[in-house]
Amino acid sequence: MPRKRRRAKAKPSIPVPKEVILFPGRGRDGRGFALVDHNNGLYCCALRDLPGDTPLSEVQAAVDASVQDLVRALHGVEIALAWEPMDDSDSWLGRVTTTVGKDSPSEPQDF
Repeated sequence: MPRKRRRAKAKPSIPVPKEVILFPGRGRDGRGFALVDHNNGLYCCALRDLPGDTPLSEVQAAVDASVQDLVRALHGVEIALAWEPMDDSDSWLGRVTTTVGKDSPSEPQDF
């Protein structure tokens, strides 16, 4: 009786991002954000559940939670985002660091 071949475990389709770009709300879609990976690949997402007049701090918190949940589910690692304004005043850049333990950021890592 032939043995069944083991299949290699599939890699997640979205890598751990190195940055998150938060775009301003324009039009009916509201704010959006993009995950930027270490190869400068972009993965775009929309924040349709938030009204356009939501304060920036709440929008950033929602993006933080979404990205952290995604990375935790796909890769089993914890991350933290540090936000800074981009050149154009409406967009924000979140730099991603992996965390070793609770509130202890480490150096960014490639996955």
